[in-house]
Amino acid sequence: MTAKKLIYLLLLALVAQLGATAQQVTFGSAEIALGVRMHLGLDSTAVVQQAQTDTITGIDLSRLSIDDLRDIVYLPNVKYLNLAYNKITDVGPLTQLDSLRYLDLRANKIRDIDLMALSTSDSMEMNVAYNYITDFGRLHLPTHCKFQIAGRYAQTDPEVPYIHINDMHVGTIGRSQRVYYRGDSNQPEAYLTFGGKHVAAVLDSVMHEAAVPGTFREPGWVWLRSDDAVGDSIWVIPCRNHKAEAGATVTIDTQLPFGYSIYYPHAMHGQVTVTGSVITYKAPANPMPDEIGFIYYQGLDLRGFGKLLINHGLRGDVDGSGIVDVDDVNAMINIILEIKRASEYPGSADLNESRIVDVDDVNILINIILGIE
Repeated sequence: MTAKKLIYLLLLALVAQLGATAQQVTFGSAEIALGVRMHLGLDSTAVVQQAQTDTITGIDLSRLSIDDLRDIVYLPNVKYLNLAYNKITDVGPLTQLDSLRYLDLRANKIRDIDLMALSTSDSMEMNVAYNYITDFGRLHLPTHCKFQIAGRYAQTDPEVPYIHINDMHVGTIGRSQRVYYRGDSNQPEAYLTFGGKHVAAVLDSVMHEAAVPGTFREPGWVWLRSDDAVGDSIWVIPCRNHKAEAGATVTIDTQLPFGYSIYYPHAMHGQVTVTGSVITYKAPANPMPDEIGFIYYQGLDLRGFGKLLINHGLRGDVDGSGIVDVDDVNAMINIILEIKRASEYPGSADLNESRIVDVDDVNILINIILGIE
């Protein structure tokens, strides 16, 4: 082998080595490095290639004590990013993520959120609850990124304790909906907020229950607060009744937020499948009252339990909405006044089964709404 050829081969090897090195990710944050390796299924000392991190579109980096986000540039294609329960103060590096659509920054140490206005993403849902932010003014001004901000009003300070819900779901007892919940601390003065309506709550490891306010009809955030402590939020799905004919298929949108996932869906009699936030139920050949149960996560965090009723035929549900509410009272009154016929409603209007729709049925329905029956 001539000297010229040897030099040529050595140069090729050097170029190849430089190319390989350029493709490796050199982390500055041990915490982010740990989270990325865990996500990729690698051991703690494995070399991470940029080609691997380029494939990541969703990642949970919560509860890793992250305080430095400079390495976040190695996730250029991430759409879902969970950074909750860390020690983040500077959000600047997040502005470089063009693809980011959902960002969870709950329970960090952020005081200034203004830099997020420089985000190169087109649109973003961002949860910033339980930080130290006092001014959101910059995000109200015209920006390239269109923001949806959750947790704006759930800010705290370093001296305020923090409590959170371990699990929560809604079920039914008789004709009323109940919320079942538990927490991880003893806060007897805490309360749950359903669309502005408060329900008293004792937060400990024991399962509790309370009546769900009648105004809570659609899925939405339920907040946990107390007079002296900041609380968690959780997405809660009302327990509604759905009708399914023999062998028929019913699709039910749980309306879970972006980044939430449904696991372990099951029914007593029918078949259940899940696509995204939508549950599909196929009734058996002989339909009967059934229940669909499931749990849902946000990343690795358990956020709640869900229950849906099938063919339960809730008494008093005149309009067939799946819940008994004031609209049913109005519907019944319209029937009595002969503004509309009972046959126009999908639910049963003959509540006392007298075979006629009369004022007694109206009284029964009003008693149901008032909780007398």
